[in-house]
Formats: sequence, C-alpha cells, structure tokens
Amino acid sequence: MPSLRFTIYEILGYFAPGMVAFAALSIYVWAIFFPHNAFLIDFSLTKEEIFAFLFLSYSLGHFIQGITNALPRAEDIAEKSPDNSQLIASAKSRIALKCGIDTKTFGIRQIVSLTQTWMLHHGKTDDHDVFLYREGFYRGSSAAYFLLAIAFLVRGCRGPIAIVGKDFTCNIGGSLMLTLSILAFAISVVFFFRFLRFGNYRVQNLLASACLPMESDLDGGTKDNNETSAETPK
Repeated sequence: MPSLRFTIYEILGYFAPGMVAFAALSIYVWAIFFPHNAFLIDFSLTKEEIFAFLFLSYSLGHFIQGITNALPRAEDIAEKSPDNSQLIASAKSRIALKCGIDTKTFGIRQIVSLTQTWMLHHGKTDDHDVFLYREGFYRGSSAAYFLLAIAFLVRGCRGPIAIVGKDFTCNIGGSLMLTLSILAFAISVVFFFRFLRFGNYRVQNLLASACLPMESDLDGGTKDNNETSAETPK
C-alpha cells in the first residue's frame, strides 16, 4: 500500500484555512448555544483531542475550498482580458504542435490544463507550484477570515464575554469584538485580492510556458545551425 504524502498545498490550501474556519465555527457555537458561558483556555490537550482538532481543521479546509469554487477563476478573468488575446492564440498554436491535436475550439481552461500536464511530465513545475500553493492559500483563507469576521460580530451581539485561563479572568466588551470583526474582514479582503493576483500569475505562467519552443525544436535548430556552419566554406 502506498504511503500517505502531505504536500505544501495540503498545509497551505487546507490546514491553514481550516484552522481559521474551526475557530469561526467554535465562536458560532459559543455565541448561539452558550452565550453566557465563559470561554475556558486550556492547552493541556490529549493526543486524541489534538488529532480531532487536526482532522476537523483539515476537513473544514476541504469544505472551504469547495465553497470557494464559486469564486471567479483566474482562467476566466484572463480570457476576458483583450490584452491576453494574442498570448492565448499563440499558446493554442504551440500546444497543437506539442500535443498533436486540433486546439482551435479549445477554451483557455483546456489550454491551461494541457500545458500544466505537459509541464508536469517534463518536470518543470517549480514556478507553477509556487503560484498554485499561494493561490489556494489566499483563496481558502479569504473565505475563512470572512466567516471569522461574521463570527466575531455575532458573538459581540450576544452579551458580555469572559475568557478564563489557569490564572486569570478577562472580560471583553462588544467594542473589542467589533474591532476584531473589522480586522478579520480587512484580512479577508486583502487575501481575496492576493488570491486574484497569484491566480493571474499562475495562468500567465502557463500560457507563457505553452508559447515556449519545445526542447526538440531547440535541439533541431542547433543541429541545423551546426550543419550549416560545417557546410559553409572557410
């Protein structure tokens, strides 16, 4: 049986947004069902509790990414931009040569997908992976922080808040929760624009890679040049 492998995308794309979503969900439950109970801080967790936290965070991360599939895709935004028309046309013609198929009726999603597969088989995905990981992180985190902003707002409207630790008790007013809600919303907006930026980087990188000549083209060109030089009398 093959061993399980966790990639950087698993951490940035699922775990990180999932932890924020878990915090938001906890605040929702606290605000709706136990509004008059103090929030107890206890870091002495068992292995089972840590595993449950990680599992729920990971699952919520997948749920968040599923929700964000409704957000605009970088491919669609790039296709609507007139500045990319020549690049897309060039990518179509180059992919047709590389893959030996007719790409005249292909949309940008198909071109990007074919280019990504071609790069994967040639082991040239370093830049693409960086853009993909960051796009996934910012996309999921934007939605998670938006949920957290609403959670802070709901909890602030449910009455007095008390946080109890091992050696302290802290009472929090609604104004602080409102401030936290605004901060979380601001982070969500910033992350959303970062998601759009890195999505654009990813698509532009794939289109540009599709337009590059194949290694066989370069080898053939070099060979032809060498043969021409050899045939030229000195």
